[in-house]
Order: sequence, then C-alpha cells, then structure tokens
Amino acid sequence: MKLSKLVVGIAAFSCFSVFADNGFYGEANVMANWKDNLDQQTGIATGFAGYKDKVKVKDIDVSYQLEGYYAASGDRFIATNESDEFALRVASLIFSTDYGSFYVGKGYSGAYLNLYKRVDIHPFSNSEQYTMNKMLFRQGKYSDSIIAYVTPWYDSAMGKFQAKMALVNPNSNDGANDDVLVGRILYSAGKFNAVINLNRIDEKFSGNADNHHYNRYSFGADYTFNNLTLAYTGEYSENAFSATSIEGYSEQVHSVAISIKQDDFKYGLSYQLVNSELASRDDLGLVIGSVTYSYTKELDFMVEYAKYTGDNDFFVGGNTNPEDDSFTIGARFNF
Repeated sequence: MKLSKLVVGIAAFSCFSVFADNGFYGEANVMANWKDNLDQQTGIATGFAGYKDKVKVKDIDVSYQLEGYYAASGDRFIATNESDEFALRVASLIFSTDYGSFYVGKGYSGAYLNLYKRVDIHPFSNSEQYTMNKMLFRQGKYSDSIIAYVTPWYDSAMGKFQAKMALVNPNSNDGANDDVLVGRILYSAGKFNAVINLNRIDEKFSGNADNHHYNRYSFGADYTFNNLTLAYTGEYSENAFSATSIEGYSEQVHSVAISIKQDDFKYGLSYQLVNSELASRDDLGLVIGSVTYSYTKELDFMVEYAKYTGDNDFFVGGNTNPEDDSFTIGARFNF
C-alpha cells in the first residue's frame, strides 16, 4: 500500500464529529449484500471524511476542501488492489467574487452534481467506484485537474439562470491540453430546476488520435410536489469512443427517479435504459428500489433491491450478468 494514501486515509478518519456547514465531516457505510453469481459480502462498503472551510481575503471569498476516501478492495468492475483502498478524492480551492467564482483542483464532477445527482438517489447502487451495481450512464462522479468558471445567478421574469464553463485535463500524457471542455446552463424557478450540458471530449483522450472527438449532451430536470420529487436525466453521446471503429457510435441513456420523504422514511425508485448502436449495450436497463430510515441525525438504516433487465452481453465474461438480482441491507453513520 502506498504510504501517501495510507496517511491520507488515517488522517481523514481521525476527524472529530461536527455538523456545521464548514469544518470536519464524514460518513461510513456498512452493508451486507446478496447477489447472483457472487459470494455474500459484508463490511464497510465505502467511507469518507474531510475538512472544508471558507476565509475572507479582502474582496475574495476563498473556500478550500480536502477529502479522503476509503473503499473495500475487490471491486467487480475494475481491477483493484489494496493500494486503491485509500485515496484523496477532493483537493480544491474556490475563489468567489461578485463577478462569479473560479474552481481549481480535483473533486466532484460539476456535471454529476448539476445533472446526474438528481437521479443517483440510492444508498448502495450509485455512482461510487465500489457500487453494488454499475450505473449505465457514462458520466463519472469525480474529476481530476479541473479549472472552472461559474457566473453569478441572474434573475429574470422567467426565473434564475447561471452558466458554468470548465476545462478538465485528467490525462497529462495524451498530447492534448483540453481532454474535456464543458459548457453548462442552469435554470431554476420555484420548485422546478433544469440543466443542459455539453462535454466535448478530445480524440486523443481515447488513446487513439485517429478517433473523432466525442460529444456528450446531457439534460436534467426535477420538480418537487410537497414531499415527492420527480427527476429525469438524459445523456446523448455522439461518436462515443469505440475499440473497433474510429467513427464511434451513438447512444442514449435515459434515467428517471422518484423520491418520497415521509416522516423519518425516504423511499426511492429509479430506472435507467440504454439505447445504443453498440449491440452489447443496447436495450440494457437497471431498476433500483430503496428505503432509508433515519433513526437519528447521525444514523440511517437502508435496504435496497436492484435488477438489470434486457437481453445483451454487456456483463458477460465478468462476475455479474444482466439478469442479476442484488439485495443489500446496511447502515450509514454521519459525523
């Protein structure tokens, strides 16, 4: 295990408990999972802890955040070993003025926070690296080497608008200084929110400079009725990178989610569906249902069921199959 990652993990999990907007914070998830074609698994699924704060420097507000992450090794979808158990996943600075904000560092993907988070509502099958079931949309939850500009919110008779632009360059050895260019417009009016997003991914980022550049268009919206929230995120890929064709392929991923909060309970139901020119991903679906009971502010108990649908070869050859049933129970401790 690399010493630097171990130190980060130990430091992160030695934090004290607070619930303020700024300061030390963290979360640990324990679970027991039963899944077709896999042995029963029990233990800490994921955990993270960090520190964030904000200071005033003349006319500039400077926010900073560091966050360490732990996840049990043995992931079903990517090759890992024990050195991957600890990592620093957020290290960022935000400089805010009346004219907007600049973000620099690594951390949560803006596209994820603004579009995909609204449908990523479940405790165990989600966008984390060590999820119980792999999400079907392509957008990840974290990004490296980010520089972004965010405008202030602009009020109008129709509602509020905001724009975001970013350059993300996670690969420093592919010969491109603009791996991913991002443009995004956010809209909010009362209980309704919507976002449109474009990711332009450089052809060199695929590892094959002969590929066409890859455009990923996304749209997300949600509306809240009292204690019920309806959400949708659509992802439309043009010239998605392919190992067999420099032309790439087109693909759509549709995700819908319903969340209901009632007393100390939260009920979630979601469905994802892929329509793709890539035969192995076409007509692949994922349905997830979950219930979370908030025992206290610090402790939640959760139960979740997930199932892939569709006749395809997307997972064939791995440790899971499209028709897998997955059942998970667990608890989440916040500090």
